[in-house]
Amino acid sequence: MANRSKSSVDEEVQSNIIQFDKCLEFLEKAGTAYISPKFRIWQEDHLILFKLLVYFYRDGVNAEKHNIDLHKGILLTGPVGCGKTSLMTLLRFMLAPKEQYIIKSARDITLEFIQDGYPVINKYSKSAFQQTGGELIPKAYCFDDLGVESNIKYYGNETNVMAEILLSRYDMFIGRHMLTHATTNLSASEIESCYGNRVRSRLREMMNVLAFDKEAKDKRV
Repeated sequence: MANRSKSSVDEEVQSNIIQFDKCLEFLEKAGTAYISPKFRIWQEDHLILFKLLVYFYRDGVNAEKHNIDLHKGILLTGPVGCGKTSLMTLLRFMLAPKEQYIIKSARDITLEFIQDGYPVINKYSKSAFQQTGGELIPKAYCFDDLGVESNIKYYGNETNVMAEILLSRYDMFIGRHMLTHATTNLSASEIESCYGNRVRSRLREMMNVLAFDKEAKDKRV
């Protein structure tokens, strides 16, 4: 991505549904208000941002072009500090209330598990529904920083909390179309090492993998 020219990127962010320039303007204003006064969206990140907008705006033409399945969630990967969490936080502002997802850090969930135990797993999976217009609608979550949490012990039993939640949400994805998004610094092999091959396989089935360039700069510096 770092080697792409501005003109080549501009050619790839064309859509009959998405007004990309206006989206950039909105996101930068929201970013300076809610993330940091110094927030900006870098030219090198335009293409991955466009793909995220394609997904959330349900742009079928560009979804097919970029191999994005609109029925799955998003797994946003990239180096530490590249802006994954900021983008997923800001994109919620562009969605209708009923389409907004809840962002929850994987680390906070494991700490919640230490305090409250196994009901926490159901809270974020089989029991993650909300009443809307007389109908039970699955709650969409974005689990932030998958992999930063570690296996923790609860009354002597070691439990990979996020692995259990992801596997349960996969079952609900198949049965009730429960959408799950996530951000991570991990590679595919690191995900397998952390959560096991079964979770890695399920993530591939239930999420589109969108990746920042490996050389993406740390925006926090």
